Amino acid sequence: MEAVSIIGCIAAIQQLLTTAFEFGKAVRDAEHETDHLRSELSALKAALERVRSIKEGASSGIESDEGSPTYAPIYSSPESEAVLLKADELLKSLQASLSSKNGKVKSSMQRFLWPGIKGAIERDVQKLERIRNFFTFATTSDNYSLCKEVYQKICDVDRKLQNQANVEKSKQVSDLRKDIKTWLAPYDPNQLLERSLELLQSGTGTWFLEGIFQDFLEHKTAPALWLRAKPGTGKTVLLSAAIDRFQRGALAASREQYLAFFFCSFSDQATQDLRNLLGSLLVQLCEAEPALWRPVEDFFAKNKGSLAQSAKRLDVPELENLLIESFETLPHTLIVLDALNESKRSLKILESLTRLLQRSSSLQIIISSTEDLTNVSPALQATTVTLEQAKTAADITKYIEATIEDNENLCLLPDSLKGEIKLALQQKTEGVFRWVRCQLETLSNVLTPREIREALRNVPGTLEKTYRAILARVPAPHEEMTKRALFWLAFAVRPPSLEELCEAVIIDEDTDTVDTDARLIRKETLLQVCGSLISYDLNTTRVILAHSSVFDYLTSNAILKSDVKTYYIDDGVAGNRITRLCLTYMLLPAFSTGSCVTQEMFAQREQEWPLMYHAARTIYDYLRYIVLDEETTSLLLRFFATHQMNQGGNFQAWCGAYYPRDLRYDKWIKESTPLAFATCYWSSDVARLILEKGDKSAHDQPGRYSLQNLFYVAVAIGRTAVVRIRFYKNVAYSQFTCWLILGGMSARRRREHGGTRYAGQHMSNDGSPIQET
Repeated sequence: MEAVSIIGCIAAIQQLLTTAFEFGKAVRDAEHETDHLRSELSALKAALERVRSIKEGASSGIESDEGSPTYAPIYSSPESEAVLLKADELLKSLQASLSSKNGKVKSSMQRFLWPGIKGAIERDVQKLERIRNFFTFATTSDNYSLCKEVYQKICDVDRKLQNQANVEKSKQVSDLRKDIKTWLAPYDPNQLLERSLELLQSGTGTWFLEGIFQDFLEHKTAPALWLRAKPGTGKTVLLSAAIDRFQRGALAASREQYLAFFFCSFSDQATQDLRNLLGSLLVQLCEAEPALWRPVEDFFAKNKGSLAQSAKRLDVPELENLLIESFETLPHTLIVLDALNESKRSLKILESLTRLLQRSSSLQIIISSTEDLTNVSPALQATTVTLEQAKTAADITKYIEATIEDNENLCLLPDSLKGEIKLALQQKTEGVFRWVRCQLETLSNVLTPREIREALRNVPGTLEKTYRAILARVPAPHEEMTKRALFWLAFAVRPPSLEELCEAVIIDEDTDTVDTDARLIRKETLLQVCGSLISYDLNTTRVILAHSSVFDYLTSNAILKSDVKTYYIDDGVAGNRITRLCLTYMLLPAFSTGSCVTQEMFAQREQEWPLMYHAARTIYDYLRYIVLDEETTSLLLRFFATHQMNQGGNFQAWCGAYYPRDLRYDKWIKESTPLAFATCYWSSDVARLILEKGDKSAHDQPGRYSLQNLFYVAVAIGRTAVVRIRFYKNVAYSQFTCWLILGGMSARRRREHGGTRYAGQHMSNDGSPIQET
């Protein structure tokens, strides 16, 4: 063992002692750990200085008190050299972990990093203790075998600690990527893929899978494939079969082919968001190729801010750039997007996909829709395929035969009657699977063969007529409940659970208390009443409209001209109506006591009021973009006024429901105000309403939520329209000051987004600009 190596370790310890002291001062939560570290470092330094003293005495021929020649084998042994090497590596690792760049952000960066490195520092301290014990034994004992035993223990502990570190690191990586998935991709398309594959009949779709789809994969057609068909023709099932075929083919052939897919759905607004779509595609590619996680993790760390805050959402250009980086790394990528027409932002989505296709030569895209939008985006090089009855006739026949045999009632029919059903449906189907399914569900509930033959003679010829017939059969006592259920399913921000839906149907805009006798005895009754108009998922307990064509019919002119026009839903006023229903629910006396102070209280409230969380989410989401009508404005002011009640009243209860069981937001929930939410999240109309007609007394005093501070927040996050409101209200700012702020915001937006935005715009959910007044 070279004396210079010991001297180097001693010098490294001295430097590390200083670093640990400075780190402990900067990070108060780390004081205990850094004190322990400094204690072990001092002890190790003393042991090494003793070793150096004895070694130098032996080299000069001067015997120490213990007799240095006796110790020569210990100091020069391979074990000693290995332990010293471990010490040197450990000291360098600790120095790197506790060091930080100089500057104003040094201490804040150290505080941010500390939770992530705390476990590693504690393990390193244990290793230091073992190393220190080795050298202490070396200077207090002449037993060479004892030192070897200590060395073996050091190696054993090192292995155990390394295994522990590997497990913890693996868990940290897993937790981090789970957070990133939630951040980038709040919607998981795999559930819909699984449901669609359950509907796939063996042997169907071969005309597409073995023909058009295969040619597309072999690059015999344009890089984009557009699958167009009218509603109910089985586009989703067909594309799900293509996804499954691609995945199986890539796995079997071990080819470097990568797939990402997404399903838009009219029943879930999260699936209509462009950023959710791009984020989901990115996450799927990262999971398929782990090397792609690195840049995504860097972006997450950059945008997170602090551990107590949620990460700032990436905008569309940032997501597109990350996807392009992924495409450049991967040899071949296929993106599949189903039901583009079911997104309210279909044009923005199409423009984004076109940009991706133009920037990557290894990318292919398949899109399905009821409309052909390729003319809207001429730059999209696409081959259009139309689903026609001739192509799907054989598949529909197989579907009819399989469904009859699988149905517990229809399978009991004589073969001759089964043949009659098959023939009747084949003649009238016009290639629409959805129509066939509705007829078979109706026939399965008929009691006698005579009634089945009668029903076959009066089969509705179209989906619209089929839906009219289903609504006409709803018993009169159940009509109001059915109307309310269909309305909620048509305009809920996310699919409600069956329990939530059963609670929603007993609420109207005049409700001021809930009569428990009005609640359904059996929740399944609602499913039976609505029949094939709705769909229930046993795994998720969520309820949705059975098909987008149901929504189309309920909001169409056709239903207005029919005998079931009372079921018509005016989508122009639906946003305000569902917001009022949710506000009415949150204004119930049960919520007047404010947010729950314990988890037990919250769990009890959630059990007693099953619509609470769904109502809270709906209020939050709709207030971001609806144009408030007079009735909603009046109810909203009443709701905001409850903030002045004891414990924050109904408004505070809403805050607690919106952030359920999340202690990170507990203090923020208790202090938050309606104007704070309006400033940060809701439309400028809501902020203007509070400033002009609401109670601003909560913001008159200096503090976190003072008018001045909220003004700064609006500036910082780019809420230009809100800043303009504050300007007109002359909130402690001169016209010249506000002009400078607005001009600065405009310049910043131009720099960040290539000059495409200007003062007066803010971003919608999908990253597209929305004009504000």
